[in-house]
Amino acid sequence: MALLGSASEVARAFTAAGWTTPARSKLRGELATILAAARGRGFGAQPFTTLQLDGRPPTLAFEKVVNSMAKRHHARAWPWGDVDGQPLWLVAATRDDGMRYSRARHAVTHRIDPDVDAERDKIVDDLVAASAVAARSYVARTPPDGPVLVNDGTTPAVTDWRLAVLVLR
Repeated sequence: MALLGSASEVARAFTAAGWTTPARSKLRGELATILAAARGRGFGAQPFTTLQLDGRPPTLAFEKVVNSMAKRHHARAWPWGDVDGQPLWLVAATRDDGMRYSRARHAVTHRIDPDVDAERDKIVDDLVAASAVAARSYVARTPPDGPVLVNDGTTPAVTDWRLAVLVLR
């Protein structure tokens, strides 16, 4: 998805919609996550993997816990120039919907819901409900050659190839 607004407007929009920033310390976040899991509840400041766009880590990151450490929403945002003087942010979003063993990493990791459009729509709905959106539209994208895969390349992503574009308040 794409957002038009300043960094502070992006942060305010996600915060108003009930999203939090992830834990900075991987060790501290993992310990808190383990304690929350042992108590059978979610923990809102879990660390998550730093993914890159064109070799750059995200400038902003947000998460929303569903009901356990295994289920949460992620959003990562990168500044991407401007449109008519307004800062443009590209946002990648996924929903963890369980745990799985990753053969590529030789570790237990989160399973990503392959329906990436559902996550796009959830964020749009959250930001609209928080009155953080002045305008929205969708732009058709051209699918790449070949499949788009999630979960270490084991699951095809489900998408209609529309990019949500939101102008923030």
